[in-house]
Amino acid sequence: MLDNSNTIYKRQLRQLLNVTQAINNNFSRAEILDIYVNILKGEKYISRFALLSVHKGELKVEAVGHTEDEQIDYILKNNVLDSIKNPDLVTFMAKTPECPFNIIIPAHHKDHILAVLLIETVYDNSEFLNLPTHIADAPEFLQTLHNIVFVALENKILFKENLKQERIQKELELASELQKMLFPPTWKQHDFGLDIAGFHIPYSEVGGDYYDYFPISEFEVAFCIADVSGKGISAALLMSNFQANVRALFPYYGNMKSLTQKLAENVDRAARGERFITAFLAVYNVKTRELNYINAGHNPPLLWNKGEMQVLEEGTTGLGMITPLPFINEGKVKVDPGAFLICFTDGVIELQNQEKEYFGYSPLKKVVSQHHNQDAEQLNLAISMEISRFKGAKFHDDAAILTCKFD
Repeated sequence: MLDNSNTIYKRQLRQLLNVTQAINNNFSRAEILDIYVNILKGEKYISRFALLSVHKGELKVEAVGHTEDEQIDYILKNNVLDSIKNPDLVTFMAKTPECPFNIIIPAHHKDHILAVLLIETVYDNSEFLNLPTHIADAPEFLQTLHNIVFVALENKILFKENLKQERIQKELELASELQKMLFPPTWKQHDFGLDIAGFHIPYSEVGGDYYDYFPISEFEVAFCIADVSGKGISAALLMSNFQANVRALFPYYGNMKSLTQKLAENVDRAARGERFITAFLAVYNVKTRELNYINAGHNPPLLWNKGEMQVLEEGTTGLGMITPLPFINEGKVKVDPGAFLICFTDGVIELQNQEKEYFGYSPLKKVVSQHHNQDAEQLNLAISMEISRFKGAKFHDDAAILTCKFD
């Protein structure tokens, strides 16, 4: 005997209330699905059902009732999603021995199907639709319930993902602030007879570019510019480790070759062969006016000296590429008053415009030759303006420039 309409409506309201309370009380996915499945099992007109969620177009079985494994296999092999013409509507279909279900109920959000409920009713389709309204409307009630459940579950996933993204963003912002602290403070103009200026353009919140300068004795100043292979937090962490090593080891190694070999060993140990660092390391002696340097696989800096442009290439391979380093060549240059040293990372010269042309060395050489009578800060400003004029240019990597003028 069929239940009367008043009894059915009361039961449906109670079922909706139970589900919404579970959602509002932040029940787990498993608990919410358990409530929903028990409702399906209690519906007298359902002889069997299969509840499947959808993830990236793939079906996953969440629950079944009186459904055989062969029938589930058939559903999974013959994508039931293809039978749904309109995700807003309940779909009636003909039963087959392989697929005995006659109703498909989709749950969707923004035209994206989240789950499907397949049911077999105790009535055939024509009989079902001719039953009293409070019975024939049952699939529409299930569709409402189905959507409430799976939209809520989808929102739980999105909420967790948003929280995760917010946490990651806050961590990135903190990492970015910490990384900024790795860059040296503004150089007091003309200390050690040097005028030094640098700037850094990050591609993202954190990256692997770095420059530094600091005194290591009464008459010597150390310079370093470096670039970690790759991007992101892992590159930034390796760079912070490298910065600490550079600061700690430079004062204790009078020999540039020994210093470079030790730095290479430390990079290899920290990166475990997964990354490497290119670096330009130099020491300037104020008394002798001699610049000793080692270029470890880095973009060769430019030295404007005696009215000529020199490219500082002497050195070795990138740090962490091959350990121990197969060879180390040390460069030595006598620096005249008014000379300029311009160090940079590959994000500068590999900058591309809309025509896919590289910025390259030529604009840098041109700017230095035209502005060599100015101070380091003014030269950096001229370089940044030249970059801005490079039509349609967008940075695809971190970019750093370190400029030093020798009095």
